[in-house]
Amino acid sequence: MAAPSTSYGLLTPPERGDVMERVRLGEIAILYLSPERLRNRSVAEVLASREIGCWVFDEAHCLSKWGHDFRPDYLYASRFIRTLAERQRLPVPPVICFTATAKRDVTAEILTHFRDELGLELALFEGGVERDNLAFEVQLAGKHEKDARIHAILSEHLGGSGGIDGARVEADGAAIVYAARRKRTEELAERLQREGWAAEAFHAGIDAPEKKRIQDAFVAGELTVICATNAFGMGVDKEDVRLVIHADVPTSLEHYIQEAGRAGRDRAPAHCVLLYDPQDIEAQFGMEAVSQLTQRDIAEILRGLKRAKPNRDGAVVVTSGELLRDEELRLGFDPEARDADTRVRIAISWLERAGLVQRDENRTGVFQGRPAVADLASAERRIAG
Repeated sequence: MAAPSTSYGLLTPPERGDVMERVRLGEIAILYLSPERLRNRSVAEVLASREIGCWVFDEAHCLSKWGHDFRPDYLYASRFIRTLAERQRLPVPPVICFTATAKRDVTAEILTHFRDELGLELALFEGGVERDNLAFEVQLAGKHEKDARIHAILSEHLGGSGGIDGARVEADGAAIVYAARRKRTEELAERLQREGWAAEAFHAGIDAPEKKRIQDAFVAGELTVICATNAFGMGVDKEDVRLVIHADVPTSLEHYIQEAGRAGRDRAPAHCVLLYDPQDIEAQFGMEAVSQLTQRDIAEILRGLKRAKPNRDGAVVVTSGELLRDEELRLGFDPEARDADTRVRIAISWLERAGLVQRDENRTGVFQGRPAVADLASAERRIAG
């Protein structure tokens, strides 16, 4: 019997290669795939060798404006599906979308997207957003109170009495503590570890193998508390999360519902606590202003694409890093910022929607080489000479 499998960013290249080979051989019946992987030519070739019975989109709100601005490749998926069906000379397969975060305008946008892109009329089944097992609470807490308050809330709701001299806290269930900044998640995790909690930080800056270790440990119950940015949670299904704490105000109501909804998936009672400091609003506005992508930035990215030299096929092959290093571009953000690459991809996504560019598969070139010098000292002598 064919088995399910997964291909995503936390797998090593050999592991991904093994999954793709098993797909090609017909050993895999269900493949879990991140939309970013669809731009990989080798993935496309493997999928073309199989007849796809159905496409299922989890976290389908990423197909709407508030999602595809940080996951723009969700929008590419429908073009991939259409192109693959044409290549195989087959009808477009059925599409199913799931999300727990969809207001009316988000739902309408998803339905319109598949109608326009694939000619599919999706039937709408609404289960409602009510989660009767979740208790929501907002607590007023100043900046310097929050750490102690988080420890107290964890002890109250998870049954731990607090660590003594670093003794490990025995807890009933698990908790997620969300914070706005990566450094803050690390500070919280260190504080909770000192209090005796089995806690770890999780954010987008952590290496893939370490992310996988932390996720697996949390799902297995080896970790009680994850202190995370919103990089944690999508695709992580853990039933006994009894508590979700927001140490900072989330960026939007949609994000809050999405993150708080990770509690109580076993339908047993769970709590969602937001620690509110009036200063959080100003800090959030500041973060939004810093991360803003302006129309001028998008125009500058387009200018950079026009300046890039086409290859012999007439296509422009350029990385976001190369665009960011173009000193003639007058970007309104720091090219060295850790979210600069994401901003470039978002800008290109908006340009694509405006019909000004079309982004296709990622192209990767591999060549074999060897150093022409034995060591750094030899290189320095050659440069000097």
